[in-house]
Parts: sequence; structure tokens; C-alpha cells
Amino acid sequence: MRELRAAIDAYKRASDEGRIARKAGATGYPDSLEVLAEGVEDVRSPKKEKLYFLRQVPRDPTYPSPDISDADTWQKRSYTSEPDDPKEGDDIYDVRSKSRDVGLNGVPYKRW
Repeated sequence: MRELRAAIDAYKRASDEGRIARKAGATGYPDSLEVLAEGVEDVRSPKKEKLYFLRQVPRDPTYPSPDISDADTWQKRSYTSEPDDPKEGDDIYDVRSKSRDVGLNGVPYKRW
């Protein structure tokens, strides 16, 4: 989860620096987790090189079903979503575990 969050933040920084093309009114956050591993064109690169933020999208290790894609094992929160009631939207601002399990510290994984 930490790596995913760091990759989302790095994507946003690159967007704010003008290295990633963004539509008018967009937040600059990625529109999917997959784009973090697939890469996006660096608009400042004369060779049209890509920027990569992850080698691959990690799977939530607590997700029980192997039949779902790695990216879909995470609960996604858009920038316009409330922190206490995360909802998907046009971008991905944060991720959480979908697990109902509780960590050794007594905090449910979905609140990490």
C-alpha cells in the first residue's frame, strides 16, 4: 500500500511539473492504477520517453479471491471523495485495503 501511495504521489508531482499531459479541469492524479505501471509519455522528453511509477501493480495480499485483477483488489478513492466514505471517481487519489481483517495493532486493514 505504501508503494502504491508513493507512486500516486509521484504521478501527481510529475503532472504538476508539466511532464504529463492533462485535460482541462483534471486534478493531475492518475485515472487508473494500471497507468502507473504501463507508463505515460513524458511531454518534456524530445524522444517521447515514458515515465513509469511502478514495475507492476501490487496485489492486496489480504484479498481472498485470485480471480480478480491486482488493481481491483484495492478500494480506490477519488480526489473529490470524502475520507470517511471513499468512492471511486475520475481519478485515484488514494487506495485502501478491502479486507475486513484487523492488523496486529488492532486497526482494521481498511483504515490503514
